[in-house]
Amino acid sequence: MEDEIIKKLKESMFTSHMDSFRFLQDESMPIGAEYLLTVNAAKAIDELNKDPGTPFTSGVYQIFLEHKTAKLESRCKPRPSRRPLMSKKSWLYPREVYGPGKRVSRRGRVDIAVYKKSRNPIIHDPLCVIECKGFNPVKKYILRDLKRNSELLNLKFTTGVSKLSFTAFMAFHSFRKAINDSDKNKNKEKIKKRYKKYIRHEPILNKVSQDINVFTVEEGYFPRPDDPYVQEYELDGNEDYQLVGVIVISKKSDGL
Repeated sequence: MEDEIIKKLKESMFTSHMDSFRFLQDESMPIGAEYLLTVNAAKAIDELNKDPGTPFTSGVYQIFLEHKTAKLESRCKPRPSRRPLMSKKSWLYPREVYGPGKRVSRRGRVDIAVYKKSRNPIIHDPLCVIECKGFNPVKKYILRDLKRNSELLNLKFTTGVSKLSFTAFMAFHSFRKAINDSDKNKNKEKIKKRYKKYIRHEPILNKVSQDINVFTVEEGYFPRPDDPYVQEYELDGNEDYQLVGVIVISKKSDGL
């Protein structure tokens, strides 16, 4: 289940790169590229729902875009084996709902939430959360998403730990003058080391298992001499370049 979703996320990055040229004509537009990646990732996962019908009555996964963090938190709470008595220690009281743990520090919405459908037609279990970024995101925004992903996995309740199985973070990074295979391999390793450094220096990110997947999405020549990226770096449009994709998969560490 996890492997097939990750495979679809990777496919969506290739699709989004092509779409960025088709619809934006400018790969340096981070907001537009982020939007395309979010939509394409959700559509790719939905391809795994092979059964005909509406998303709420068929298939394996229920997929939400721009899903409220508060709603996701509450649904990460494991259901008690039996309905508790209505008392001060009831599941209705926030202090008991969250037990010794804390709610996530950044409110708002996650880009994509995927739920695994259960036999109950109303209540489904959250499976994973996916955060998407565009081209060359800065450290600040990378850490914001990675931290919230880790916090969602670390949620603790009186009935158990978060039901969320894993989270994913996706982004693109570009390099110019990637002339040969050695350069391209070094670029990928550079990105991997960068993310490892981010994770190493953040305690919350070390509380979960982090798997960093880096791969080449596109390589070749800059397609247009009038491309803003080409002009910014005073290139002539004939230089080699490499576009790298990164997917960071976060999962609960042993013992959680």
